Order: sequence, then C-alpha cells, then structure tokens
Amino acid sequence: MHYIKDGYEEGRGPGTFDGLQYIASHADLIRAFGANGDTGSTHYITNGFREGRVTDSFDAVQYLDNYSDLQAVYGSNEEAATIHYITYGFYEGRVDDVLA
Repeated sequence: MHYIKDGYEEGRGPGTFDGLQYIASHADLIRAFGANGDTGSTHYITNGFREGRVTDSFDAVQYLDNYSDLQAVYGSNEEAATIHYITYGFYEGRVDDVLA
C-alpha cells in the first residue's frame, strides 16, 4: 500500500512485483501492452490495484511443463516462458493449465 501511495512517486522499486506476470495474467493487458513489464507495473499502480486485479495467476512452470518444444528452447527459465506466452503462446492458444 505504501508503494502505491508514496513509494512509486519517491522512485522506489516495486519489490517482488513482476510486471510480466501481471500482464500474462490478463488477456486484455497482453493485447494492450505485449511483453513490457514496466508498463505492466505502471498499469497496476495506476489502475490494476484499484480494479482489484490479481497480480500473478499465470503459472510459468506449468506452461513449460505443458510444452516440450518450449522446454527444449527455454529449459526452466520462467521469465523467458512468460515472455513467450505473452508474445506468442497466448495467440497460439497455448495454456498454463494442466493439460488432460
């Protein structure tokens, strides 16, 4: 709460908040911002918090587990997987849910 009210204006970092995870958690933000984590952080500060948006419902580990082609390229790099999802996977219909 302090960061939202004061810390941002003071130039403090958002701590463990991940703008990419936030974007990956919302289809409208993927479409609007792409893989720009700084824009995601700014959106959360200016709008998302007030809107009650979740900050991280994207499961990068499960996303990688679902797709062997991504594992071959990214290994266990969760940030790279998140960027892939925002940039390509979302539009390809890939998911971070457990596949049946």
